[in-house]
Amino acid sequence: MAVIDSQVQRRITFGEFDERVRRAANGLRGALGLNQGERVAILARNCIEVLELILACARCGLIAQPLNWRLSTPELLRIVGDDEPRVMVASPEYAATAQALADSAALPHKLHTLTFSATAAPGNRCARRTPALARMSAAGA
Repeated sequence: MAVIDSQVQRRITFGEFDERVRRAANGLRGALGLNQGERVAILARNCIEVLELILACARCGLIAQPLNWRLSTPELLRIVGDDEPRVMVASPEYAATAQALADSAALPHKLHTLTFSATAAPGNRCARRTPALARMSAAGA
């Protein structure tokens, strides 16, 4: 096994994990049109999907910007405003915070947000895949 989420007993093989990272990288660069060096903010607790996103960013030259979910919205707004990510990916439990950040007039740019799918396994803090992962092309990253 490559990755084991002990809290919800999910196991992913190396092959499955590599495929998921490849699909995420293709979605970030292809479907979302992000360019090398741009930032992807991630607002979620630790889970397999966060690791996939971080490695997908590394694979295609993007900068993963994990955000501390313990911070207040004004604190996150200051961080997001300073670092200017192009996209924010959030787990369902932080979707409202992510949307509030995206809607903020204080940001110097338009922030696009994605959320993990709401079809998570019972007790899982993160879902099985992001919407971008569901639309990935078969081309390699």
